[in-house]
Amino acid sequence: YSSNFVTVPKSFLSCFYLFFGQNSAMTTVDGNAAVLKVTFYVLFIICFYFFSVQMFNAIINYAYNRVSEEMEPQLEAERRSRKKDAFQVWCHRRAGNDSHAGEGARGSQAGENSKNGGKDGHSGGAAAGARAVQA
Repeated sequence: YSSNFVTVPKSFLSCFYLFFGQNSAMTTVDGNAAVLKVTFYVLFIICFYFFSVQMFNAIINYAYNRVSEEMEPQLEAERRSRKKDAFQVWCHRRAGNDSHAGEGARGSQAGENSKNGGKDGHSGGAAAGARAVQA
């Protein structure tokens, strides 16, 4: 028996105090009910802390979903931009690999032309072809 748990409003007020860590309400319970006192206190604290953690989680989840919905157009634009950039890099590399092979062949032809004294106007072409292959 405890004076803090005599009526329903006093019981709720005592539980509210327990929730915030003031366990003075539990010290007024008779010593004969020690097992029930400890059992009630532990179950109460576990249940209400679980409840408060779930409420905190719900608030954070709600805020995250709201912001996520607001930012979705911006995120989608960034995704499209990254895909476009990646595609351009891929096309550039592919075109670069194909052009390097062609420049290498042309460079060797130009080198032969420079050996001929540059008769066809391609003097120094081998060096340009070699630079293109190294890149």
